[in-house]
Amino acid sequence: MTMVKWQCFTSVTATQIMADWSSLLRGILDGLAWPASSTGAPTYPKLRGTDISRMRQDVIRVGNDFNSVIHQEPVKREAIRVRGHP
Repeated sequence: MTMVKWQCFTSVTATQIMADWSSLLRGILDGLAWPASSTGAPTYPKLRGTDISRMRQDVIRVGNDFNSVIHQEPVKREAIRVRGHP
């Protein structure tokens, strides 16, 4: 009687394990196939101007950032002086 129950339990577990493995394998294969099927080639924006003109624009932007920081610094220093040190 014990042997029959054990064999039945083993066969059910083996089928469940095989079903789980097939589901896992199917999921892995679907996951590997997903990027190729859902996305195409990436599109990049077209660059305008020459390399040197783009570099000049970058330098101008960095210069503007530095200017804004330089102009904000005295205001912050004055606020710290009025409040005192934190």
